[in-house]
Amino acid sequence: MNDYKIIEFRYLNIEDRIDNTYNDGHAWSRIYEYPFVLDCLRKYANAESLVHNSSWGYQGVHVTFKEELDKVYKNSIHSDIQKSNYKNTFFMDITVPPSTEHLNKYDFVINISTLEEVDFDHFKILQNLLDQVKPLGYLILTFDIKTSGYVGVGSLNVDLFEKILKQKIISYGSNNLSSINSSLPNFAYYCNDLNCGVLVIQKLSL
Repeated sequence: MNDYKIIEFRYLNIEDRIDNTYNDGHAWSRIYEYPFVLDCLRKYANAESLVHNSSWGYQGVHVTFKEELDKVYKNSIHSDIQKSNYKNTFFMDITVPPSTEHLNKYDFVINISTLEEVDFDHFKILQNLLDQVKPLGYLILTFDIKTSGYVGVGSLNVDLFEKILKQKIISYGSNNLSSINSSLPNFAYYCNDLNCGVLVIQKLSL
């Protein structure tokens, strides 16, 4: 890991701000995750900041979020493992270390509920994302966590992250945001309950 400072490492909770702009009828955590990321950007970014949205998603609330970023931060770009015809989008595989073009480049790299879905070492993905951040820039992550513990794709390996980051994730107990207590519950996950966490890291130096 580069020299870094952990700004936030916690569960989202039912008191966190929601924005029903991102209510697609079933994505129980998105109405919390997008506002969290946008609030972080409002706190630390400015209109000229170079923002890399590494969780571009082609349709629905993904497009809504892209349009909001493009409106507020004119230097936003968006990547995914598939190409699209939308403006300011490009191909990137986050399991691969960034090319020289993207190394230490961005003021902000954001990854929303994507890292944990990739069948690859989650911490190596985090490092690949952090490598794109310029010194004093920020990496902003959101991710699902299975309450039963890490069992593979679909849940961040929180125990591993706590060990490497040398910091425990902050929990709010029964108030941790879940697929059940969300303002937009999705009971399809009732037997496989999910929480949602966030990690914000400031890169201090190369």
